[in-house]
Amino acid sequence: MVAKMIERAMDMPSMAFLTARELLQQLPDLAPVTVFVDMHLGPDESGLDVLPTLRERWAFTPIIVVTADTADDAIAHALSSGANDFVRKPITKSEIVARVKARLGEMQRYRGDEQLLVGGLVFNRRLRTLTAGP
Repeated sequence: MVAKMIERAMDMPSMAFLTARELLQQLPDLAPVTVFVDMHLGPDESGLDVLPTLRERWAFTPIIVVTADTADDAIAHALSSGANDFVRKPITKSEIVARVKARLGEMQRYRGDEQLLVGGLVFNRRLRTLTAGP
């Protein structure tokens, strides 16, 4: 359900994985624009467990943790494990768009790119705008 909300908010396709194992199996074939990881995947699985692997694989890809957890230490753990940001459930379109825009700009500064093409969108780091592409 969260993946569909993100897909609608960003107006771009999204892939959902129910377990960290599913994601790790597909890792070599993926080149995401942004990664959203749910903190609580199941009774015995945390999305935080895969953050170091994802950060190593995608050094300049924003990783945003999604959680309903209100504990301050959970967010601190997410950020120290490699996440760039977090959003609390229930998520809103405006917050998702703003956080993705900010994190894409941050990652581009690290890479030195001024513009990033994302599907049919162009993110301009200097102007901090997200517009329809060519």
